[in-house]
Amino acid sequence: MKPSGLEPKEFVEAFENKTLPPEFFDHEGHMYAAWCLLLTCERELAVSRYCLALKNYAASIGMPEKYHATITIALLRIIEGRLNSNSDFRDWECFKQYNNDLFSSAKEVLLTFYSPELLYSTEARNAYVEPDLLSFSSFSFV
Repeated sequence: MKPSGLEPKEFVEAFENKTLPPEFFDHEGHMYAAWCLLLTCERELAVSRYCLALKNYAASIGMPEKYHATITIALLRIIEGRLNSNSDFRDWECFKQYNNDLFSSAKEVLLTFYSPELLYSTEARNAYVEPDLLSFSSFSFV
């Protein structure tokens, strides 16, 4: 089931317009919005739209401090890599089923690529930084 029951276009519009109820924007909602944008936009545009929408949405619900640039962009890169690895992942339920690690332990996935010191640094929160442990390009599925 899609978060909130909305189709991709409707979900992204509600997210970008800040009309999505907060209860639909839990971790799965974050992942769904990223998945939707990456399916419909080229990477740079998807990243730009997602980051702007997330900053604006977080501010609109009184939580601007929740935005973390590196976590956001790194997860978008991982989702994109996984989408590109299997055409079946264009189906949301299939994507969720076979990428459960992104839903149950996304931070552990990120810590494969980043040291905690770098990932949780002020620098990484404010601007995207490349991984210091493993490069994303080292993995065909990322």
